Amino acid sequence: TLLTLTGDAADNDITVTQVANNQLKVVGNNGTLIKHGTDPGVAELTFTFTPDAQGAVKKLKVDLKDGENRVTIGDGVTTVDLRKLDQFKAGAHADTMILNKVKVGGNVTIDAGKNFAANNTVQVLGSEIVGNLKIYTGGGNANVTINGGTNIKGNLLIDAGFGAHNITVQDVTVQGSAVNKINAGKDFQNDVVNVNVSNLSSAGGLKVTTGGGNDV
Repeated sequence: TLLTLTGDAADNDITVTQVANNQLKVVGNNGTLIKHGTDPGVAELTFTFTPDAQGAVKKLKVDLKDGENRVTIGDGVTTVDLRKLDQFKAGAHADTMILNKVKVGGNVTIDAGKNFAANNTVQVLGSEIVGNLKIYTGGGNANVTINGGTNIKGNLLIDAGFGAHNITVQDVTVQGSAVNKINAGKDFQNDVVNVNVSNLSSAGGLKVTTGGGNDV
Protein backbone atom coordinates (compact mmCIF):
# COMPACT_ATOMS: atom_id res chain seq x y z
CA THR A 1 0.00 0.00 0.00
CA LEU A 2 1.34 3.42 -0.99
CA LEU A 3 0.49 6.60 0.93
CA THR A 4 1.12 9.78 -1.08
CA LEU A 5 1.37 13.12 0.72
CA THR A 6 1.09 16.09 -1.64
CA GLY A 7 1.48 19.73 -0.64
CA ASP A 8 0.11 22.88 -2.24
CA ALA A 9 1.14 26.53 -2.59
CA ALA A 10 0.75 27.22 1.14
CA ASP A 11 3.31 26.78 3.92
CA ASN A 12 2.64 23.27 5.21
CA ASP A 13 3.92 21.62 8.39
CA ILE A 14 3.25 17.90 8.93
CA THR A 15 4.51 15.09 11.13
CA VAL A 16 4.24 11.39 10.26
CA THR A 17 4.48 8.81 13.05
CA GLN A 18 3.88 5.08 13.38
CA VAL A 19 1.09 4.26 15.83
CA ALA A 20 0.81 0.52 15.07
CA ASN A 21 2.57 -2.03 12.90
CA ASN A 22 0.20 -1.31 10.02
CA GLN A 23 -0.73 2.30 10.77
CA LEU A 24 0.79 5.72 10.14
CA LYS A 25 -0.62 8.92 11.61
CA VAL A 26 -0.27 12.21 9.73
CA VAL A 27 -0.64 15.34 11.86
CA GLY A 28 -0.94 18.89 10.58
CA ASN A 29 0.94 21.46 12.67
CA ASN A 30 0.59 25.24 12.84
CA GLY A 31 -2.76 25.28 11.07
CA THR A 32 -1.96 22.74 8.34
CA LEU A 33 -4.97 20.56 7.51
CA ILE A 34 -4.84 17.01 6.18
CA LYS A 35 -7.24 16.26 3.34
CA HIS A 36 -8.12 12.78 2.10
CA GLY A 37 -10.13 12.53 -1.10
CA THR A 38 -13.10 14.87 -1.01
CA ASP A 39 -13.21 14.97 2.78
CA PRO A 40 -12.78 18.36 4.45
CA GLY A 41 -9.40 19.05 6.00
CA VAL A 42 -8.78 17.81 9.53
CA ALA A 43 -5.94 18.23 12.01
CA GLU A 44 -4.84 14.58 11.79
CA LEU A 45 -5.59 11.33 10.01
CA THR A 46 -4.54 7.73 10.64
CA PHE A 47 -3.96 5.49 7.62
CA THR A 48 -4.11 1.68 7.78
CA PHE A 49 -1.95 -0.37 5.43
CA THR A 50 -2.75 -3.80 3.99
CA PRO A 51 -0.19 -6.34 5.23
CA ASP A 52 1.48 -9.05 3.19
CA ALA A 53 3.19 -12.26 4.31
CA GLN A 54 6.05 -10.26 5.85
CA GLY A 55 3.77 -7.92 7.78
CA ALA A 56 2.59 -4.41 7.09
CA VAL A 57 3.54 -2.90 3.75
CA LYS A 58 4.12 0.78 4.40
CA LYS A 59 5.24 2.73 1.34
CA LEU A 60 5.40 6.50 1.49
CA LYS A 61 5.72 9.22 -1.15
CA VAL A 62 6.10 12.89 -0.20
CA ASP A 63 5.93 15.83 -2.63
CA LEU A 64 5.71 19.12 -0.75
CA LYS A 65 5.22 21.38 -3.80
CA ASP A 66 5.46 25.16 -3.22
CA GLY A 67 5.48 27.12 0.00
CA GLU A 68 7.95 27.04 2.88
CA ASN A 69 7.28 23.55 4.18
CA ARG A 70 8.35 21.40 7.08
CA VAL A 71 7.84 17.65 7.14
CA THR A 72 9.04 15.35 9.90
CA ILE A 73 8.85 11.58 9.55
CA GLY A 74 9.25 9.92 12.95
CA ASP A 75 9.20 11.24 16.50
CA GLY A 76 12.57 9.91 17.66
CA VAL A 77 10.86 7.39 19.96
CA THR A 78 8.95 4.83 17.92
CA THR A 79 10.61 3.63 14.71
CA VAL A 80 8.71 4.39 11.52
CA ASP A 81 9.29 1.20 9.54
CA LEU A 82 8.82 1.81 5.82
CA ARG A 83 9.18 -0.81 3.14
CA LYS A 84 9.93 2.01 0.73
CA LEU A 85 10.17 5.80 0.65
CA ASP A 86 9.29 6.34 -3.00
CA GLN A 87 9.94 10.06 -2.99
CA PHE A 88 10.88 12.76 -0.49
CA LYS A 89 10.75 15.98 -2.46
CA ALA A 90 10.32 19.69 -1.74
CA GLY A 91 9.52 22.69 -3.90
CA ALA A 92 11.41 25.88 -4.72
CA HIS A 93 11.19 27.58 -1.32
CA ALA A 94 13.00 27.18 2.00
CA ASP A 95 12.03 23.75 3.35
CA THR A 96 12.86 21.57 6.33
CA MET A 97 12.90 17.80 5.78
CA ILE A 98 13.56 15.44 8.69
CA LEU A 99 13.85 11.67 9.14
CA ASN A 100 13.88 10.95 12.88
CA LYS A 101 14.26 7.26 13.77
CA VAL A 102 13.06 5.87 10.45
CA LYS A 103 13.93 2.54 8.88
CA VAL A 104 13.62 2.34 5.09
CA GLY A 105 14.02 -0.98 3.30
CA GLY A 106 15.68 0.46 0.19
CA ASN A 107 17.25 3.57 -1.31
CA VAL A 108 16.31 7.05 -0.10
CA THR A 109 16.61 10.25 -2.15
CA ILE A 110 15.88 13.54 -0.40
CA ASP A 111 15.41 16.36 -2.90
CA ALA A 112 15.05 19.74 -1.21
CA GLY A 113 14.31 21.62 -4.43
CA LYS A 114 16.21 23.80 -6.85
CA ASN A 115 16.18 27.46 -5.90
CA PHE A 116 19.38 29.45 -5.38
CA ALA A 117 17.63 31.76 -2.91
CA ALA A 118 16.11 29.06 -0.70
CA ASN A 119 17.91 27.93 2.46
CA ASN A 120 16.96 24.31 3.04
CA THR A 121 17.45 22.10 6.10
CA VAL A 122 17.78 18.31 5.92
CA GLN A 123 18.20 16.07 8.97
CA VAL A 124 18.58 12.29 9.17
CA LEU A 125 18.62 11.29 12.83
CA GLY A 126 18.99 7.82 14.35
CA SER A 127 17.71 6.14 11.20
CA GLU A 128 18.50 3.02 9.18
CA ILE A 129 18.69 3.10 5.39
CA VAL A 130 18.99 -0.37 3.88
CA GLY A 131 20.11 1.06 0.52
CA ASN A 132 21.82 4.29 -0.56
CA LEU A 133 21.13 7.72 0.92
CA LYS A 134 21.26 10.66 -1.51
CA ILE A 135 20.60 14.25 -0.42
CA TYR A 136 20.24 17.15 -2.85
CA THR A 137 19.73 20.59 -1.30
CA GLY A 138 19.63 22.71 -4.47
CA GLY A 139 20.89 26.29 -4.21
CA GLY A 140 20.86 28.57 -1.20
CA ASN A 141 22.61 28.05 2.13
CA ALA A 142 21.95 24.47 3.18
CA ASN A 143 22.07 22.91 6.63
CA VAL A 144 22.50 19.13 6.50
CA THR A 145 22.82 16.93 9.59
CA ILE A 146 23.18 13.15 9.73
CA ASN A 147 23.80 11.72 13.19
CA GLY A 148 22.36 9.77 16.12
CA GLY A 149 23.79 6.42 15.11
CA THR A 150 22.32 6.48 11.61
CA ASN A 151 23.21 3.29 9.71
CA ILE A 152 23.49 3.51 5.92
CA LYS A 153 23.90 0.03 4.48
CA GLY A 154 24.54 1.40 1.01
CA ASN A 155 26.47 4.55 0.08
CA LEU A 156 26.15 8.23 0.97
CA LEU A 157 25.91 11.20 -1.39
CA ILE A 158 25.35 14.79 -0.25
CA ASP A 159 25.18 17.34 -3.06
CA ALA A 160 24.68 20.82 -1.64
CA GLY A 161 25.25 22.80 -4.84
CA PHE A 162 25.93 26.53 -4.68
CA GLY A 163 25.77 28.52 -1.45
CA ALA A 164 27.36 28.64 2.00
CA HIS A 165 26.62 25.31 3.64
CA ASN A 166 26.85 23.74 7.07
CA ILE A 167 27.15 19.96 6.77
CA THR A 168 27.55 17.65 9.77
CA VAL A 169 27.97 13.89 9.50
CA GLN A 170 28.65 12.38 12.94
CA ASP A 171 28.09 9.01 14.63
CA VAL A 172 27.19 7.42 11.30
CA THR A 173 27.91 3.99 9.82
CA VAL A 174 28.30 3.65 6.04
CA GLN A 175 28.68 0.16 4.59
CA GLY A 176 28.38 0.43 0.78
CA SER A 177 31.23 -0.50 -1.55
CA ALA A 178 31.24 2.58 -3.84
CA VAL A 179 32.78 6.01 -3.24
CA ASN A 180 30.85 8.18 -0.75
CA LYS A 181 30.70 11.86 -1.68
CA ILE A 182 30.02 15.13 0.13
CA ASN A 183 29.88 18.03 -2.31
CA ALA A 184 29.62 21.40 -0.57
CA GLY A 185 29.56 23.38 -3.79
CA LYS A 186 31.72 24.68 -6.61
CA ASP A 187 31.52 28.35 -5.72
CA PHE A 188 33.44 30.80 -3.51
CA GLN A 189 31.09 30.68 -0.54
CA ASN A 190 32.29 29.76 2.95
CA ASP A 191 31.34 26.19 3.83
CA VAL A 192 31.59 24.29 7.11
CA VAL A 193 31.83 20.50 6.85
CA ASN A 194 32.13 18.34 9.97
CA VAL A 195 32.65 14.63 9.31
CA ASN A 196 33.01 11.91 11.93
CA VAL A 197 31.97 8.62 10.39
CA SER A 198 32.19 6.13 13.24
CA ASN A 199 32.29 3.10 10.94
CA LEU A 200 33.21 3.56 7.28
CA SER A 201 33.42 0.01 5.98
CA SER A 202 32.93 1.23 2.41
CA ALA A 203 35.78 0.11 0.15
CA GLY A 204 35.36 3.29 -1.90
CA GLY A 205 36.15 5.62 1.00
CA LEU A 206 34.89 9.19 1.36
CA LYS A 207 35.48 12.19 -0.92
CA VAL A 208 34.72 15.70 0.36
CA THR A 209 34.63 18.68 -2.06
CA THR A 210 34.14 22.26 -0.81
CA GLY A 211 35.02 24.46 -3.81
CA GLY A 212 36.39 27.99 -3.23
CA GLY A 213 35.90 30.33 -0.29
CA ASN A 214 37.08 30.10 3.30
CA ASP A 215 36.06 26.55 4.11
CA VAL A 216 36.37 24.60 7.36
